[in-house]
Amino acid sequence: QVEAAREKRDDETLAACGVLTNSGMAHPNVEYLLLIPSWREGRCEGLRFRRLSHDTTYGGVKYLSLRGSTNQVETPFLATPTGLPNGCGPHRGILWVVEGELDTLSIRSVGRAAIGAPGALSWRPEWVRGWEKLPHVVILKDHDPENVDAADKFVARIRAAALSQHGQAWCDEHLHIATTPDTEGAKDANDLLVLGAEILEVALAKIEDDVLSSRSRRLGVASLLARRFHEAAQGTMVRRGSGKSGLIEIETPGQEVLAQTAVIVGDDGTVEARFRIGLPAQGRR
Repeated sequence: QVEAAREKRDDETLAACGVLTNSGMAHPNVEYLLLIPSWREGRCEGLRFRRLSHDTTYGGVKYLSLRGSTNQVETPFLATPTGLPNGCGPHRGILWVVEGELDTLSIRSVGRAAIGAPGALSWRPEWVRGWEKLPHVVILKDHDPENVDAADKFVARIRAAALSQHGQAWCDEHLHIATTPDTEGAKDANDLLVLGAEILEVALAKIEDDVLSSRSRRLGVASLLARRFHEAAQGTMVRRGSGKSGLIEIETPGQEVLAQTAVIVGDDGTVEARFRIGLPAQGRR
């Protein structure tokens, strides 16, 4: 690798970059890294270096920055300061939010809009301000059994920012959380891309179908169940005695299929019905 670098650069430049020692010898700890620049309004605001090896040098960390530099990034990767994607529009109305630049580039490589957090705990509250314009935002967390805590903190930090900026109702409707499918040991979007672009494409499409259909389907099923409950109650209810004894009553949806609390269908398939019944007065059967 050093000899290949010498064919392209002079020794003075390579020594300044740390590839060669001052005596012209190859540096014993030279390592090739993937350089990832972050840009804002045409200006490079930070550099990160992705290690290509998986040894324990530098404590096993994957990303490095310039020596003596905090390398503070002011925007998510490939995004505006308010969290909107640069250079592309959301595919099917969905913006993907991932951890790390490689996952961001991987998802963009298959035609999706994605932005990346430069680290699990680096997300800033102001980076969600532009999301109110988007139909759907999917936070895709890594499938990594050894780092579940880090993935959960990544999601929690972004969700807390979205709740603060846009409120609970917006988050319930527009913010979704998904986990990278466990495909042949893949932990993240980049691992899926390495297995094959078509594998990543299929995985994203499956999540997109769930995102776009699950809530509306649950609302439709809940509305139907509420109507059926009302019809069954009307057909079996027998009023006894005085007052409301024997009453079975549920709030009946109107013509529009809207969110309501009479019947709730959870995303895990559970069904909760809320209705009123009239019980016999004390001393009666």
